[in-house]
Amino acid sequence: MEDLVKRIAFSRAVLIASAALVIAACSPADGGAGTVDATLPVDTTVPLECEAREADGNLHIYHRESRMPTTLLDRFEEELGVRVIEDFYDSNESLHAKLQSGASYDVVIATDHVVERLVDEGYLSRLDRRLLPNFANLGATFEEPVFDSGSAHSAAFQWGTTGLAINNALVSQESPISWSVFFDSAIESPGGLALLDNARETMAGALRHLRHSVNTTDESELAAAADLIADSRDRSVRFRDEGQMESLISGELAVAQIRGGDFLAGLDDEDDRSAVSFVFPAEGGTLWVDSMTIPLAAESRCTAHAFINFILDLENAAELANWGRHASPNAAAQGLISPDLVANQVLYPSADLTDSLDRLRYTGPVEPAYTEYFQLGRG
Repeated sequence: MEDLVKRIAFSRAVLIASAALVIAACSPADGGAGTVDATLPVDTTVPLECEAREADGNLHIYHRESRMPTTLLDRFEEELGVRVIEDFYDSNESLHAKLQSGASYDVVIATDHVVERLVDEGYLSRLDRRLLPNFANLGATFEEPVFDSGSAHSAAFQWGTTGLAINNALVSQESPISWSVFFDSAIESPGGLALLDNARETMAGALRHLRHSVNTTDESELAAAADLIADSRDRSVRFRDEGQMESLISGELAVAQIRGGDFLAGLDDEDDRSAVSFVFPAEGGTLWVDSMTIPLAAESRCTAHAFINFILDLENAAELANWGRHASPNAAAQGLISPDLVANQVLYPSADLTDSLDRLRYTGPVEPAYTEYFQLGRG
C-alpha cells in the first residue's frame, strides 16, 4: 500500500498527460459535436423562446453505445424534423474529459454520481420544466434524487443495480457469495473471474470487502482497495465491460461483476436462464440511476428539452424498457412494459433489497483519486 501511495503523485502527472491525449482523440468528426469555450457562462435563467415539443436545431447526443433503439431516434427525427447525431463514450472518465475539453452536446446521458459531479463543476444547465410536461410521468422516487436536488438539472432515463452473475455449474449457492471470491487469496477460485473495467464500481467492490464506505474520501483506504485489485490479477481476474454473459454461459467465466439489465439482455433462451444466476454479494451491491442532462454549452436547448420530453412519454419509455431490458423510472409506463420484465427481481428488486444497496456519490476533490488508484491496481 505504501508503494501505491508514493506512486500516486507520479500517476497523477501521467493521467493528466493521458487526459490531454484523450481530449485530442475525442475531437469531433464531421457532423459530430462542436467545440465551444467551456469557460463562457450561459445564462440559463432566461426562459427559452420556444414551446414544448419545438425544435431549434439538430440534436447532438452523447451516451453509452447500445443504450438507445434506433426506432426511437428515427421517430424523434420524423416528428421534430431534425437530425440526431450520436456520439458514444466508453467510460465516465472519457465523458468528463470530453465536456472539460469544451465539446458541445445538446443532451448527455450520465450516471448518478457523474451528474452530481457535473452539477458541482458547473457543466449542466437547469431544466425548464415548462418544456417537460411528461416529467410528471416519473415515479416519485425519481423526482427527488439524492444526486440532483429536485431534479433541477436531470431527468431519469433508466435505473438498475450492479451485482454478480454466476455460472450455476461452477459456483455453489449453499452459502452467500462474497466479494472475497475476487479478493481473498485463501479462497480457491471456482473458475474464471471478471470485474467491471469501471473505476467506481470495481473500487466499490474492493472497499466493501475491506468494510469501508464505497464513497470514502480517505486515500489510504483507496490505496488498500487498489492493492486488493492488484493482487486479484494473480488470481487471473479480468476487467471487462462487455461479453461477460457469453463467457459465463460457456463456462469460461465462473463469476462476473455485471449490471442487472446487461445480465438479462444476455439471456437468449431457457437453457441460458438455467445456466446462470444474478446475485448480490453478502457485503452488498450498487443501485444506480442514469439521467438525461443538458450541458451549458448546448447549442439546441429547445430541441434538447423536446428530446427529454419525448423519452419521458409513457409509450416511448415503455419501448425503451422493453428493448433494453433495464428498469424504467417512468411510473406511467409500467402498464405497457412486458409483465415478465416488471415481475423480474433482477430488474425490480424488493423495496427492502433496494434500500440496502449502495448509491455511489460524487466525492469532491477526491473523485479523481478513485480512477488513479483503480488504474494502478488493474495495471
